[in-house]
Amino acid sequence: MKNINLCAVVMDKSIEDIIQKLTTMRDKTKFVEIRFDLSINRKKNDIQLLSNVQKKHVIFTCRRKDEGGQFGGSEKERIQILKRAFDLGFLVDVELTTLEENKMRLSRSMQKRAILSFHDFMKTPSKTDLDSIVKRMAIFNPHIKKIATMVKNEDDNKRLLNVVIQKNTKENICVIGMGPLGKKTRIIAPLLGSCMTYCSINSDGASAPGQMTCNDMNTIYSLLQ
Repeated sequence: MKNINLCAVVMDKSIEDIIQKLTTMRDKTKFVEIRFDLSINRKKNDIQLLSNVQKKHVIFTCRRKDEGGQFGGSEKERIQILKRAFDLGFLVDVELTTLEENKMRLSRSMQKRAILSFHDFMKTPSKTDLDSIVKRMAIFNPHIKKIATMVKNEDDNKRLLNVVIQKNTKENICVIGMGPLGKKTRIIAPLLGSCMTYCSINSDGASAPGQMTCNDMNTIYSLLQ
């Protein structure tokens, strides 16, 4: 079985606690995601505290509210934080809608570290709409295209998995099925070529509906070997 790239989602009240958890999880999963928007006690200089973090395979995320985030500042402030994360050398998850609505472009350096994402917490779009989303993402030439949608039936799972099946061999795509029925896609998609799958540190720390723990994911893939 091919190697599965697990990404542990790290979130806590303070950046100091996030950094401590990040250090703990680095040896357990290939990728670690910092959810900066979920840091309740966030301070202005917190982004600078991350400057000394070893950034290889660390994803920085400051999610907008309409795509599942909880950032309390202005959109202008959030975009500046994302740009600072790029400057610091992180892999950065930025929403497709953020780039489109703000008419932003990614420099070649940013493209190499950009995870361009799309989230729909209500439904899984039609095949036509999913194909359109992938094409819209391709305009920005990101390192990874990520699509996370709510799964309500098996047809939703099939449409998400089809995104992976039809991708070209050099394309990095990550698809995630949210909700209880989406767990199947979280497990199967990496086996078909999805470049990573996300997991929580513990059962109380899921950052999206249907997200399983890293231990559970590792157990499942061990059984499949």
